[in-house]
Amino acid sequence: MSQTHIATQDIIDIGRKHYADNDKEFFTIDDFNKNHRSNEPIRWYTRDSYLHSSYIYQLRHSRKMLI
Repeated sequence: MSQTHIATQDIIDIGRKHYADNDKEFFTIDDFNKNHRSNEPIRWYTRDSYLHSSYIYQLRHSRKMLI
């Protein structure tokens, strides 16, 4: 199993746990699981969803660590 596949599955698993009570986000996570292709990252990371929020959080957090 590739590192990309493992990382993608980790994102899905964490999202499912974190948004278990949020039907809208849970649907988005299932959509991501079924339809994500590694050659379409911008489509997923710019959608108004948990992926976008998580990505922005990580960028902000990593910048604080660099300062």
